[in-house]
Amino acid sequence: MRGKPFTLLELMVVMAIIAITTTLAVSTFRGESPTRKVENASLSFHAFCARVRYAAMENGSDRVVAFDPATRRFVAEDPNAAIDDDSPVTAVWELPEDFELDTSLDEAEAGERGTVEIFRFFSDGSANASREFILRYRKSQRRFMVSPLTGLLLVNEEEVED
Repeated sequence: MRGKPFTLLELMVVMAIIAITTTLAVSTFRGESPTRKVENASLSFHAFCARVRYAAMENGSDRVVAFDPATRRFVAEDPNAAIDDDSPVTAVWELPEDFELDTSLDEAEAGERGTVEIFRFFSDGSANASREFILRYRKSQRRFMVSPLTGLLLVNEEEVED
């Protein structure tokens, strides 16, 4: 017994479904694009700074976002804690692999804990804006600075010139 042949419409629908499925599979296996990686890292760092700022407002004391060049980590520290205190770090954000930090930070400026202060958030929500830095991955980069009045993190997207 022989069935009816497929219509042109049925063939086109099946081909469209195969094309959509193939597109989704290829984009999944290809991984994240460099722009997406920078965006995710930027959002993650922004959330880290927001947590540090809110901790300063909640506790009523300053909090410092500092960079530790030895471990490639940003740490949130209580500047009033004693140097020999084992737990001055309240939060950590690690620089993603293959990312570069372009800034004027040098190890000569490192403090007693071996970290370099980037931002200081005050209990009223404001901050000092003494430094800015650039987070770079391949040809995408973001410039981070903090608003002294509001204490909010400001982010500018830039392209790296060849």
